[in-house]
Amino acid sequence: MKQEEVFEKLKFYFETRSTAKWVLGLLRPGVEIGLVVGNQIECAILYLDGQPRVERREAKNPSFVFYTEPETIETLINSKSDDIAEVGINIFTEILTGNIRVEIKSSWREILHNGYFEIFKSGGHKLTGVLATQGALSMMKVLAFIDKMKNSKPS
Repeated sequence: MKQEEVFEKLKFYFETRSTAKWVLGLLRPGVEIGLVVGNQIECAILYLDGQPRVERREAKNPSFVFYTEPETIETLINSKSDDIAEVGINIFTEILTGNIRVEIKSSWREILHNGYFEIFKSGGHKLTGVLATQGALSMMKVLAFIDKMKNSKPS
């Protein structure tokens, strides 16, 4: 996939899919997520003026920066599911398999305050069940998992 095609697909996905729109709406105003695809495409994902946005620029003060390849983006956006738990599980699976690397830029307090806990809760038992298989059985263990990810450097 060409760079512009990847960006346009990401933009369409986040700005039109009901799950993406709903999830981004849970974030505090001004919160941005960074996404770097193939070390060539840098995007800021945010919710502004009641709408999700994907902008081709570096995210300003992001909570997270996700690093991945175009093929992983293609896999995730081609999923037909709009179930928040399934989308979360797909992303979490890609992280566990090493197809997505995550750099955490915020403290766990900021993460909780910025709306990410609401996103986590919206995945319900289906998502927490998958996290439990990785040892994240409680919110404290999820926070420990976040700390572990924060302390690991993306390659």
